[in-house]
Amino acid sequence: MSELEMFKKIQEDAVKRYSQRYEKLGVVPQALGWGCKEDQLERFQVITKYNDLSNQTILDIGCGFGDFYVYLKEKQIPCTYIGIDIIPQFISHCKEQFPEAEFYDKNILLDFEDIPEADYVISLGTLNYKLTEIDNIVYTDIFMEKAFQKARQKLILDFLSTRLTKDYPREDFVYYHEPKEILDMAFSFTENVELIHNYGSNQHKQYMVILGK
Repeated sequence: MSELEMFKKIQEDAVKRYSQRYEKLGVVPQALGWGCKEDQLERFQVITKYNDLSNQTILDIGCGFGDFYVYLKEKQIPCTYIGIDIIPQFISHCKEQFPEAEFYDKNILLDFEDIPEADYVISLGTLNYKLTEIDNIVYTDIFMEKAFQKARQKLILDFLSTRLTKDYPREDFVYYHEPKEILDMAFSFTENVELIHNYGSNQHKQYMVILGK
């Protein structure tokens, strides 16, 4: 299987999985794979705590229902927002709800040339599903490289951590990224790297990495 065929297969599987969740659950964070709304908001809060997004162009890869854009509006943070997702239903929803923003049915790995650059590129929860077509760490490396090319200032990614709390049950269908491995990967693209691994009540199961230009 070629790399192109592999990425298409991964997309097909993801579209099927999330479309079924959407049909069953509707417009809720759980349809996007979030455990609850609080988990989602926690990550949004970390991003805005460590980054000044005012009057910036933001590219949200895997934008889902545009929840981060809603959060930015609620916090009165002015920005130019561009959301992309591979799930057609999600993009249709966003276009209907937020006509003032830009939304595209695009895949960063398949439609790279068609995706605009932005000051800040973010992607939350997109790298946590355990893949069968390719080793997850190889896929993450390719994804990080492509996404970082689109960032004029910073790329922000989050990961489920191998540094789990003792009472957090390990799930077979998700992939846990070793923080030190992700740091080494990030440093291969830039010397300007931040890792945030100390937020929230479940502080040892997820973390955020910020790559700056």
